[in-house]
Amino acid sequence: MKGTKYNEISLFTEDPNIVLQKLIAADGNPQLLLGFVIFLNLGLTLTGFHDNDESQKAVTLFERGFHDESLQEMKPFRLRKK
Repeated sequence: MKGTKYNEISLFTEDPNIVLQKLIAADGNPQLLLGFVIFLNLGLTLTGFHDNDESQKAVTLFERGFHDESLQEMKPFRLRKK
């Protein structure tokens, strides 16, 4: 898992907030659904990053249109200010 990257972003070794900031910038419109941060424009989903739950950290890839049926349930995702 340590070598897992997305466009030079080391997903499991960089600080989770930095990972999220970079992916938010790349995607432009991340969504939240059932504890998953969904990057529709990038085709990936993260969990465990936004709530700092190391035991739940996971990345999923999906093809365009996979989440279309859930769009109405999604909420815009924003990083919490510290």
